Amino acid sequence: MGRKQTEETKRIISEKLKEYYKKNLPKNIYTCESCGVVFESIKKIRKERKKHCEKCIRKVPHTKKIDSILECSKRTKMKIISRLNAKCSLCGWCESSCDLHHIIPKKENGNGKNNNLILVCPNCHRILHTIKDKYSINYLKERSFQNLYINWKDFYNTK
Repeated sequence: MGRKQTEETKRIISEKLKEYYKKNLPKNIYTCESCGVVFESIKKIRKERKKHCEKCIRKVPHTKKIDSILECSKRTKMKIISRLNAKCSLCGWCESSCDLHHIIPKKENGNGKNNNLILVCPNCHRILHTIKDKYSINYLKERSFQNLYINWKDFYNTK
């Protein structure tokens, strides 16, 4: 049977490890894009990311203004849709997740704005792709994401 460590021993080991890593980990040197101060970081910041020192990082707003639900990540889209208790815009199905479908496809110069998106269940989504003329564009536009879920931004960042 192994030796048991007390909480005090665990704390001491943890502090010594922190000291060791502070001294021995390679540091990356960056220049803050806000104030121009040169700072060190243990973490490597990717090339495409903006570099900010500890003082300035708290001032930088991390949320950008979004106009369309497609500008959100896939995970965020699913959270918003579930918080809305959204149903299929065509048949009302709500048993599982629904898909966002472009009313006018992107390849036909459709855009990613909410007035060109419709929330549909997997079955209706399949129908929309196979039977092109089943629903008119005006009928689909009436049931667009913008028309049915005007307040979707209220469900964007709830905590």
